[in-house]
Amino acid sequence: MSNPRLLYIKDITTGSIAGNKQLFELVQSLNLPFDQLIEEKGFRWVHVSYREKGNRRQVLRK
Repeated sequence: MSNPRLLYIKDITTGSIAGNKQLFELVQSLNLPFDQLIEEKGFRWVHVSYREKGNRRQVLRK
C-alpha cells in the first residue's frame, strides 16, 4: 500500500560551489521530477525534494 503523501528530501553537495550550481542547473535542464529545488546559501548545497504525487517543480534561491 503506497502513501500518496510520501515525500523524499535530500540536501546534496558535489563538494564545490561550482559543482553544486551545475547540479542545480542540470536537474532543471533534464526536466527531472522534483517538488522543490532550492539553492542554499550561495550554492553551498542543493536541497531537492520529491513527492510520489503532485510535484510542484518549485525552484527557490535562499
